[in-house]
Amino acid sequence: MMPSPLSDIAWILLILLVCPFPVSTDRSVRRFPWVTATLVTVNVVCFLLSRQIQDTSAFAVNPLDRFGLIPRHPEAVKFVTYLFMHQNVSHLLWNMGFLWLFGPSVEDAVGRPLYALLYFGGGIAAGLLNTATVMIFASNQTVAYMPLIGASGAVSAILGIYAVRFYRSRIRIYWAPSAFFGARLAMWEAPALAGLGVWLVQNIIGAIISLADPDRGGIAYWAHIGGFVFGIAVAQFADLLGEGKKEYLVHEARAAIARGGAKSADEAMHKYRLALQRRPDDREARTALADMAHRYPEKSSLVRSRLSEEYAALIEHSFTRYQPAQALVWIEEARRLGLDWNLSAPSLLMLAEYLERRGNSDGASKIYHKLIETHPASREAREAYLDLATLQLNRLDHPAEAVRVLREFISRGPAA
Repeated sequence: MMPSPLSDIAWILLILLVCPFPVSTDRSVRRFPWVTATLVTVNVVCFLLSRQIQDTSAFAVNPLDRFGLIPRHPEAVKFVTYLFMHQNVSHLLWNMGFLWLFGPSVEDAVGRPLYALLYFGGGIAAGLLNTATVMIFASNQTVAYMPLIGASGAVSAILGIYAVRFYRSRIRIYWAPSAFFGARLAMWEAPALAGLGVWLVQNIIGAIISLADPDRGGIAYWAHIGGFVFGIAVAQFADLLGEGKKEYLVHEARAAIARGGAKSADEAMHKYRLALQRRPDDREARTALADMAHRYPEKSSLVRSRLSEEYAALIEHSFTRYQPAQALVWIEEARRLGLDWNLSAPSLLMLAEYLERRGNSDGASKIYHKLIETHPASREAREAYLDLATLQLNRLDHPAEAVRVLREFISRGPAA
């Protein structure tokens, strides 16, 4: 017999009174989370329909058994249908509460189609791990014939993605009993990673305990872990951590500019440079860094000098990652802004060789000359002499210049 509406209300009140409940995050979304809203709506409708069916006995088979994922007899379609079945109001409330809390930010970050795929992918991964765990450790016990139900596996995948992408986020938690001691005490903030960490530890402990006594029902913890690990893996593969770091760097840079002053400008440029090292094609960071040259047009200003150093660092970083084409983009940007850029000997040599391979012999010749002039005692300078002489002789058809370069090379003697 199913619980009455009064018992449902009692469960909800008990949850709100006893459990600290996360109610919001510090994230704001750019658009309405249609996929998350649809998932919540479908889950609620499926719950109400399943309750109605069970109350009226319209079907001989309990819908939770019919659509739940039974480990002993898994069916492909049930790796999806089990996500929309819930045991009771508290089960539904927790899952939909967490989905509505964290889902919109993830949906906004990755886009609606991918978000939907990740949700169902996480649910399938959760079902697979739960089924595998039951069949390995409890294949002949009652739990092997108990249906796995609930959206928690899919929601756990969203939590895993959120933990990586928004690792500095904070959540607002409401705890009703604290309100008796003051309204301010009822609402408090905590790092999202701390809350998710506590949740994960609880699930790991529950999963381990369930292996000793599977029929207590705790083995479904493995579904939570399966979904969470799926979310973490996807976030790492898609480099959502890098995207998150870039976002926080840009946010810090904007805050520094708002404070004003040369020191804050220096901090902002550094943050923008770090953001562009992670995402060179980020338009906001690129435009903001270039705007610093217009904010400080005096060529003798300290800020402009620091800006030149930041562009040089971008160029150097591109060479260390063997991305000469990207380095050339930053060089052209620095030239357009009228900035000087001084590079290390290895980077200058790589640039000259890259220009030579692209057929820009005049440009390569200038960089070889610059390398010899600015780093005369380096190993790369000695290599540049020979490369420059070869270039002058074979491509530029300047044999006299090639002879001059070789004579200068010989006159310098062996490297120290």
